[in-house]
Amino acid sequence: VYFDGDFTIEAWVYPKNFGNWSRIIDFGNGAGNNCVLLGSTYGTSGYPGFYVGGAQFQATLPLTLNQWNHVAATLRGTLATIYVNGVAAGTSTFPVPANVTRTLCYIGKSNWGSGDANLGAKMDELRIWSRALCQSEIQNNMSCELPSSPLGLKLYYKFNQGIPYGVNTTETTLIDEKVTNNGALANFALTGNSSNWGSANLSTSTFNTPFSYV
Repeated sequence: VYFDGDFTIEAWVYPKNFGNWSRIIDFGNGAGNNCVLLGSTYGTSGYPGFYVGGAQFQATLPLTLNQWNHVAATLRGTLATIYVNGVAAGTSTFPVPANVTRTLCYIGKSNWGSGDANLGAKMDELRIWSRALCQSEIQNNMSCELPSSPLGLKLYYKFNQGIPYGVNTTETTLIDEKVTNNGALANFALTGNSSNWGSANLSTSTFNTPFSYV
């Protein structure tokens, strides 16, 4: 029920590839059913894609492979906007999302089935808000961790679990700092330099927090 009006989705991603419609998140009830999704790439273009209730569009700025990129998508009324590294990268008119419970909620994975790739990327600082952040808020907050109390912050995943690149086979839960919905990791090796918790080393930020490969 996070998407029943204005909202913001934002995260840091470090794409290794641009598989078809690789998801940052995909929350819905099956293929095309009340779906709200933010993709690291629209198709295989490398330009982020945003989708709500049958409407979709492609950002005007691409992500850079093998580099940290900040991606945000907002819906204010019926105006949808994508931001890449804090810069507005396109708008479109979207429907207001349905006020329903979404039961198929994935990070890094599609709920549409075959044809959509899993996210081939590192990820950090995933946040979902129940309001549309303005550009200055995105720019001011994207390079630091937040307390769990800002107005409208509904889900907040810092990806701070585990020992970087260590044996993390018991660290199978992604903690939600809002204490509402922890994430369950699926099909992660949780040991070694990939498919594991690691160190973000975000050169453009003021923090150094772990991520997970997806």
